[in-house]
Amino acid sequence: MRSVLARAQLASQSVRIGSFISSKIPVISGVPHGSVLGPTLFLIYINDVTDVFSDLSVSLSLFADDLKLYTCYKTDILHNDLHTAINRLTEWAKLWQLQIAIPKCSAFRISNPQGHVCESVEQIGSIDDIPLPFVDQIRDIGVYHDCRLKYDKHICLITGCAVAPALC
Repeated sequence: MRSVLARAQLASQSVRIGSFISSKIPVISGVPHGSVLGPTLFLIYINDVTDVFSDLSVSLSLFADDLKLYTCYKTDILHNDLHTAINRLTEWAKLWQLQIAIPKCSAFRISNPQGHVCESVEQIGSIDDIPLPFVDQIRDIGVYHDCRLKYDKHICLITGCAVAPALC
C-alpha cells in the first residue's frame, strides 16, 4: 500500500491537444485512475466524510463516488440539519480538493399522498452559491423514483425496452 501511495505522490500529468503536449505538473491529490487499487484507495481517501455529519440528524449513503444525504422532516417543524450538512460537505470537499459535480446535485422531496410538504423548507441549500433545485423525480442506480414513490416512469421505461424489440 505504501508503495502505491508513494508512486501516486510522484505522479504527474500533462495535457495533449493535437500534436501539442503541455509540460508535466505534479498531481498533489486524489488516487491513481485505472488501477486495481484505485476504488479502494478512493474509499480510504473519503472515509472520514461520515464524521462531518455525526452530530446532525442527517443520514448518508455512499456508493462509489456518489453521496446522498437524507433526513425526515415533520411538516410543522423547521429543520436546518440538511442545510448545515450541505455546507459542511462543501467545506469538506474543498479541504480534500474534491470537486462536487454541481449539475448532478438536486433536492428530492418525498411527501405523503395528500401532498403535505414542509413549506418552511423551500430551499435545502446551495453549493458554491448555486441553489440546489427541487426535482419531482430522480434516477438512482438505474431506478426512477418520483416524489410520491410511484414507479410509473420506471415501469414504462422498462416495459418499453422489453416491447420495443418485439415491435421491430
